[in-house]
Amino acid sequence: MGDRSPDEVLRLVERCLDALDERRKSRGAAGEIPASALIEELLAPHPELAPAVRARLEWLARTGMLDDGGGDAGAGAREFPERLGDFRLLEPLGRGGMGVVYRAHQESLGRDVALKLIRASEMFFPGARARFQREVEAVARLNHPGIVSIHVVGEDHGVPYFAMEYVAGLSVDHLLRRLGQLRPERLSGKDMQAALAGGAGSGSSTSSVFALGWVDACFRLMMEAGEALAHAHERGVLHRDIKPSNVMVTPGGHARVLDFGLAWSEGARPLTRSGSQPGSLPYMAPEQVRGDGAAIDARTDVYGLGVTLYEMLTLRSPYAADTVERTRDRVLAGRPVPIDRLNTAVPWDAETVCLTAMDPDPGRRYASMEALVDDMRRFLARQPIRARRPGLLLRARRWAQRSPGKAAAAALAGVLVLGGPIAYGVLERAARSDLRAAYEKEGLERKRAEQSLLDAIAAIDEMLRQGSDEEFAARPGADPARRKLLLRALELYEGLLAREGGHPALTSRVISAQTRVARLQRELGNLDEAELAARRALELCSAGAPRGAPGPAEDLGPQLDGLRSEARFALLAVLFSAGEFEEFRTVCDSMLAEPPAADEETACGQACNQAMALQLLARILQREGELDQALAAVGRAVTSCEELLQRRPGDGVLMSELAMALQTQAYFGGFYGRDPDYATSFERAVGLLERAQEVDPASPAHRNQLSKVLSDWAHADIRAGRAALAVPRAERADAILARICAEFPQRESYATGYLANAQRLSWAYRLSGDEPRAEEVLQAAIDAGRGARERLPDSDPIVFYLAMLQSELAHRLGSRGEYERADALWAGARASWEQLLSRPKPQLGHMAQVGTFYDNLARYQVARGDVEAAESSARSAVEWHERMLVRTGEREHADRLGKSLPLLAHIQADRDRPDAAVETLRRGIAGGFIDRETLASAGFEEKLGSRADYRELLERAAD
Repeated sequence: MGDRSPDEVLRLVERCLDALDERRKSRGAAGEIPASALIEELLAPHPELAPAVRARLEWLARTGMLDDGGGDAGAGAREFPERLGDFRLLEPLGRGGMGVVYRAHQESLGRDVALKLIRASEMFFPGARARFQREVEAVARLNHPGIVSIHVVGEDHGVPYFAMEYVAGLSVDHLLRRLGQLRPERLSGKDMQAALAGGAGSGSSTSSVFALGWVDACFRLMMEAGEALAHAHERGVLHRDIKPSNVMVTPGGHARVLDFGLAWSEGARPLTRSGSQPGSLPYMAPEQVRGDGAAIDARTDVYGLGVTLYEMLTLRSPYAADTVERTRDRVLAGRPVPIDRLNTAVPWDAETVCLTAMDPDPGRRYASMEALVDDMRRFLARQPIRARRPGLLLRARRWAQRSPGKAAAAALAGVLVLGGPIAYGVLERAARSDLRAAYEKEGLERKRAEQSLLDAIAAIDEMLRQGSDEEFAARPGADPARRKLLLRALELYEGLLAREGGHPALTSRVISAQTRVARLQRELGNLDEAELAARRALELCSAGAPRGAPGPAEDLGPQLDGLRSEARFALLAVLFSAGEFEEFRTVCDSMLAEPPAADEETACGQACNQAMALQLLARILQREGELDQALAAVGRAVTSCEELLQRRPGDGVLMSELAMALQTQAYFGGFYGRDPDYATSFERAVGLLERAQEVDPASPAHRNQLSKVLSDWAHADIRAGRAALAVPRAERADAILARICAEFPQRESYATGYLANAQRLSWAYRLSGDEPRAEEVLQAAIDAGRGARERLPDSDPIVFYLAMLQSELAHRLGSRGEYERADALWAGARASWEQLLSRPKPQLGHMAQVGTFYDNLARYQVARGDVEAAESSARSAVEWHERMLVRTGEREHADRLGKSLPLLAHIQADRDRPDAAVETLRRGIAGGFIDRETLASAGFEEKLGSRADYRELLERAAD
């Protein structure tokens, strides 16, 4: 073949590679030709070239660069040559888009190296060698400890290679695969060290990164990678393919950046093949996916490092999907699942840094790699970061752009984009315009007038839907806008109602709107307004609607059952929150007696509301000491929710409802010792809520419910004597609640959930022997409670929990003599209780704790030596316990009186008022609150034992 050029051999090799690639893609098709037969078929017309082509293909197969996809090319297809020039190949290390890398030993210098060769599929494309050479030149320009350096460049058998420094360790993607079965919030630097050691142990390295928490360890490594990339950027080199597989973590706990195969250097010609995109799709920046080469700059590498950091923090790719198309769409949409929903241990600032780096808009990313590294350094030093999240207006604009169907009218899109009074005016004017259009047609025939009315209703429907939309509702800071939209929509409905009378469509809209307003007002802590809205909705559902209301409820047809069920549950939730348990029972009985609707969808909604009502009823029964009835009620709720979920297995709301029922069942079983296996139900509830978050990742409700499950689980563990198990559960709940409280500062229920869990977390720390952490949690919660009280000054639950937390910390400080701080806290707690009791209608649940506050204050005042004030406090405690016993008849208050009366008698005896002390004890014995055993063990013998009236009391107590 002396007259044949080497180019002809290469062209025929390329044809064979293309054919093998097509065969691999269509693997499994009928009539598939074996790889060897396919090659011989292609070589048959060229016998003079066949030996050279076969030799080249065999060599490629031995190097591991040829994969025929069929497994029939012989054993050599999976082997690699023993030598390549000066190098003895030891093992393959990995394959990339362009090359194959081996660990090899350089004989002449006696050192191990990483040897990179061009992949066969790339070798024959125009510019392949130039791209390979460009990688060499790019790395040669760099000299940084975080970038793997090149030792030798050469060529063998016509295949170029270069030898790099061999770095032991794991790439980030390999590291994360080893940790993939663990929960990210439970990881630490030690887990990283163990994974690097192959899971056999923690290894011997003493690197400080392994002593850090997981979030800090990830930031430290990505900061090192960022420093290396900043060095490259300063020298005019962009990487363009930053991803987990291109960042190595060494056993010593350092990051090294690999594979500059797609690097671009200033002054270099574009070498990308026509129609191709440089990079790996799940990690490509949107500008790379769009093929906008002019927009690719240092911020593209910032994006890749941000996505890599996201995957480290969550153990999950933000955008990878089951198809290329879906992955591409996700990258361009730029809406990853919020990090804190995948790892509740990630602080707000850490998530802000990561999300800023991977913002889909290059203009909103860090302007340079140095800026990203600086914020990472600030986070690690616990200094304020410079990055800020996109504001509500920008998030709303992006939401409207992504969801044009959800912003159907320009006015409604304007509300989201502008978010303020101007936008509200635009929306209102649009609705009024439709109303006027309806009114102006009043004189036309009925059909046209009817249509105009429906058009006006549709305009208000859109306003109402906008205020209730789950995605909009889930946006931080949206609560005030939601409330205004809902109330205005309701006002417009009522205006139509006054003009048009009892149109069935209007009746249903007003009922639905009132119910939605009731739910939102309750969320925001406005119980009076919530109760009014719920009662109005139920009033409209009744057949005997008052004069001036819409026409007969029967006109609503099959809708009525569903509307009534929703309205009843809205009222039940308000009554429960307000402590109006007597009326709650009446409404609940009516709701549970509702016959199922004929319509499947409505019947399902009814059953769901009934299950939720049973859970609330169970909570009331538990408070009243009727534990067996409470367990029966929650058992019915669990059964009902399980049946509903079987019918709708993918329904996130039903998953959450079942989780709540299991939570209540497990809490009662664990707290009261009825179910030693209560943890199983809690685990199931957690699993359901995690699934619900996957179904509906935008909703904060599932996260909030998860925090409640974890907090109740911790409380049950504390009651069962398992404080060490309670700590991580309460800590996880604390992290979730801190985040959603920051996102939704106007949500009363989120704030009170945070404060309640903080109290439980402090108990868990104290019982585990960590008193400093317990007090630290209490103080942080008190500070948060004060902030919440400033934002929501009319919120009784926030004031209540603040009073509880202040009292508890004051008690702990006083017990060790820190009276100055304790005095201030007791004063703050007293002021909080006085604020609660000054309300026109204090909540019953809050009033039930006033007596306990005065008991604890009296004990503190005794220790402080102020027995006069102590007697006044003890007397107040007795009065409150008696008042609550008369009002509720609950055994709990009788038990508290059995402790408060002896305390008051002791204080009276200490003040040399033995007559008053004996009289107090006589009251306790006469009421059945004190028995002989209690009296004998209470220590009165020394103070009152010589008195005949006291000995008479002892005899009476025995009877």
